[in-house]
Amino acid sequence: MTASSCMYATRWIVALSLLLGGASVFAQADTGEKNATAEDIQGEWQLLPLPDAMQIKLLPSNPWPSECQYFSYTQTGDLKNIEKVKAPCDVMSAAQLREALKNVPAVASWKYDFSTSHKKGILIVTRSDKKDYMEVWEPHIVDKAFAKGGEQFLAGDLILYLADMESKQLVWVRHLRRLS
Repeated sequence: MTASSCMYATRWIVALSLLLGGASVFAQADTGEKNATAEDIQGEWQLLPLPDAMQIKLLPSNPWPSECQYFSYTQTGDLKNIEKVKAPCDVMSAAQLREALKNVPAVASWKYDFSTSHKKGILIVTRSDKKDYMEVWEPHIVDKAFAKGGEQFLAGDLILYLADMESKQLVWVRHLRRLS
């Protein structure tokens, strides 16, 4: 095992232990969300605005401030996205997003893992253009529609919770809606 792969494995173990012990921002018993599977995550998504009152207040500012963001999580592990800084956001189908991303290089990738003993999954995002870059998200899928903070969460929406590895806290929330 190389030093780089050993460091990656160590970070992955720390990430998993962090998320296995924590709770999501929206208590699952109070909402219609559950752990997402890799199959739930695969596909094309649009970021929906999350009211400021619902966002975790641990980061000084939005790390991804573009108002319009679209993501494609492929079955092969590629993660591609496009964004537009200001609204209005384009209305786009999954097929249109795939076409728009066709020539975008795949520098980000995603991997899913699930702990059967803790019954939690994690989504790990890495980048080939940034050494040792890693985002760790706790993915949830909405299985029963609910409203919280004036925001509608529909069945099939994906809610991602970003974990900060240094503070060992969940620090950001993304609300994504699947494109059809």
